[in-house]
Amino acid sequence: GNCDLQPAITNLMISYIHLSIGILDVSFSILVIADFDASHGKNSITAMKACTKYLQQINTLVTSLLVVHNDLPTNDWTKLFHLLAENKSYQDVTNVYSLYE
Repeated sequence: GNCDLQPAITNLMISYIHLSIGILDVSFSILVIADFDASHGKNSITAMKACTKYLQQINTLVTSLLVVHNDLPTNDWTKLFHLLAENKSYQDVTNVYSLYE
């Protein structure tokens, strides 16, 4: 299913993620990454950790990193909150709102 496919795609795309981060201007007071359609968060957190790790690895993250996880009110937020509590690699907030509205 999608839960197995998404991490595989993230791994295939990691060089493109690194390339994009390499040209990113991170001199802002805070860097915000949006995770639209977060679902239970397992796949999202994997991708966010990869971004965070690479930013730290190339020493360009001189500001705070904030990840906004967005999904519908009907989402299973309990699973996402549990995973976020286990993850300490970035600051996070959630936004319970349809990205289509």
